[in-house]
Amino acid sequence: MSNDAQTDPSLDSGPVAPDGVSGDWHEARRRRRMLEGCWTEDLNEILREEYALALRQNLGVTRTTKNLFRSAVSQLAVIYDRPAIVGVPGEAEGSETLRDILDDGGLWQLAQGFSQKVIGMRECAYRFAVHEGDDGPFLQVLIVPRDLFHAIAHPDTPDEPHTFYHYRARTKDEVRDESGNIAQKQKTIWTRDCLSIADPENPVYRIESDDGTEDLSAYSFGGVVIPTEWPDQWRKANGAPILPISLYHAVRTTKLTDSQTGKELVDGSLIVSARLMQWGHILRDVATPQRATMDAEFIGPLQIDASTGTATATLDAGSIMPFKSTNPGTPGKFHQWDPGGDPVQFINSIFMYAADVLADFDIKPSEIARTHTDARSGYAISINREGERAAQRRYEPSFMRGDIRSCQIVAAMWNRTTGSSLPEKGWKVKYPGLPLSLEEKKLLLEEHKMRSELKASSRPILIAALEGITEDAARDRARQIDADIREFG
Repeated sequence: MSNDAQTDPSLDSGPVAPDGVSGDWHEARRRRRMLEGCWTEDLNEILREEYALALRQNLGVTRTTKNLFRSAVSQLAVIYDRPAIVGVPGEAEGSETLRDILDDGGLWQLAQGFSQKVIGMRECAYRFAVHEGDDGPFLQVLIVPRDLFHAIAHPDTPDEPHTFYHYRARTKDEVRDESGNIAQKQKTIWTRDCLSIADPENPVYRIESDDGTEDLSAYSFGGVVIPTEWPDQWRKANGAPILPISLYHAVRTTKLTDSQTGKELVDGSLIVSARLMQWGHILRDVATPQRATMDAEFIGPLQIDASTGTATATLDAGSIMPFKSTNPGTPGKFHQWDPGGDPVQFINSIFMYAADVLADFDIKPSEIARTHTDARSGYAISINREGERAAQRRYEPSFMRGDIRSCQIVAAMWNRTTGSSLPEKGWKVKYPGLPLSLEEKKLLLEEHKMRSELKASSRPILIAALEGITEDAARDRARQIDADIREFG
């Protein structure tokens, strides 16, 4: 187990994986370690496989200074750079209320990190709960990463789960031995919440051991017995049960999960980091080249390593090194070997490999900006602005589907808990997108002028495009602008 394990035990020694998904969980957990900065041991494993022991030792301390996978995913996950705009046409009050609920619950703040997990791990889920607090009801949002859930779907709706297992670490009270005696007051164990609407007439909610062999529903966790009857909160207005879970897919497929897609980028990122350590070793070779003597002997003070027999001399730049000839009448010779490689050519080869790896992960070669020749950017390989916009367009349908489902679930749960009458269907989502550059705004204005002459555009349409808001909101903005002009000129 690596030293990174202390940040989150589930990243190293998580729960027991269900049959048939251990490979997917292993891959998802590896990706989460890379997304959360806990991947030192993953890089060590690659170094052990790629380099012989002696060479591995020469590479020095493992350094995770470059994470191509996380860099690519964070640049692709731009859909929530500005909060999404949700609403139901014709339901201004209900739309505003749900927007306030989502804002107070921190959904859009969580969404930025959540979108990275969706794109990097290919699936991720929200779990919602509405609680009664001192200041009234509030929304709680949990992120459930791919390596902490298992889902089951009906063959006719293969990407819509009817059963969801959420794996969680809980503190179990009064652990007893085989004789029934209290062996331990408390113990942290892995459990799983089983939520199923496979039979809508008899929905199931219970707490189990992580391997599913023991029903823990009656146990006390942290002094609290968790009620496991199906809550009224988890129902639609017509009484039909719903899962308090919204599962998001990076790209919609005919499968419930797609955990292995993009494995090439993860493997390639680790190889790039390993090669960069080798590049650092070449730089050290250049700084301290290997030298040798022939027919000459150093006669200054030496330090002998008793374990290896290696002799070294500690000198500074101003020292004069004394030698004597070991062969009378023959002057000694000195030689210096060239480094093991050209650092510039070597790192350029790494960049070429990294760009090729990126091109296999939802990124076109034309969208990759190779800026390592700029001294300010070091050895950065980035995705250009057009590539980021293309990524947003590519992922938007899947995220929109998930966000609409989230709005429906939260609205239903809020209504059942508070007696409100928020719309439970008809939700629409708009993503403002990345801010336009000055050049893009100029092009947009020119296009608007041309389309206006053809009666194919209007001022609200232009405002919506410039400010990244809905056209309804843009019409309100245009009216306010006209009112301001009348009053203030």
